[in-house]
Amino acid sequence: EPIAPPTPEPQVTVAPHLAKQAMQTLIIEPGPVNFESDSTRLVSDSVHYLNRLARVLADNRHLFERVRVVGHADQRGTDNYNNALSQRRAETIAKSLKSAGLTPTQLKSVGRGKTELLTDSMAPSALQKNRRVELQFEGVKNQVALKHLIDSLSR
Repeated sequence: EPIAPPTPEPQVTVAPHLAKQAMQTLIIEPGPVNFESDSTRLVSDSVHYLNRLARVLADNRHLFERVRVVGHADQRGTDNYNNALSQRRAETIAKSLKSAGLTPTQLKSVGRGKTELLTDSMAPSALQKNRRVELQFEGVKNQVALKHLIDSLSR
């Protein structure tokens, strides 16, 4: 019985300007940067980490053009309330990055409320995971170096 030849994998083509943009963007969820419930106050473990992260990013700001600080909230509370809270959380982190030496033109704060949950669970540890920030680096000059620097902080 003859064996059919394998079907070729579909080829995905990305427009050159989009491919370049993708190569220059790096999204990091800084591990231990979480907030207390209904607050912009960091949980105690996060303060030291954030200070170290801010110093490393300021010392290596030549590796990227901008950082978008994206704040998130857990699923409790109204959409309007969580949108405002997540925006304030993003601004809290951006303020720390600015204090360490990043310029205002390198920082943008965005609040996403509860639109991008990591988990739907109502367990306290799950809720804490949703109360977070993400750092989206734009115009990255060296992804490997930047990722290595950030990863080295959590060791």
